[in-house]
Amino acid sequence: MKYFILYISYSPDFTQELYIKSKSMEHLLEFIGCYSNGCLATSQGNINTTQVLSMYAREINPSQIGLNKIKFATINENKSYNAMDLA
Repeated sequence: MKYFILYISYSPDFTQELYIKSKSMEHLLEFIGCYSNGCLATSQGNINTTQVLSMYAREINPSQIGLNKIKFATINENKSYNAMDLA
């Protein structure tokens, strides 16, 4: 399991950080791409991707920031959706 900080920009003045874990960077980017026009559900809340200007993921070592590995969110694919899925 790899650990990431996902920076989510909703406007030029507001960027949110989400600590997230995934199998790999490619796996994380695949999920973000699949739900880029809808809702990306995680174990720590939802990201309304239609309102996001940009996302940036950076791989980290959890011990670098002093967080326990259980504090990292996971993607819930069953609750995520793309707007095209609703049509």
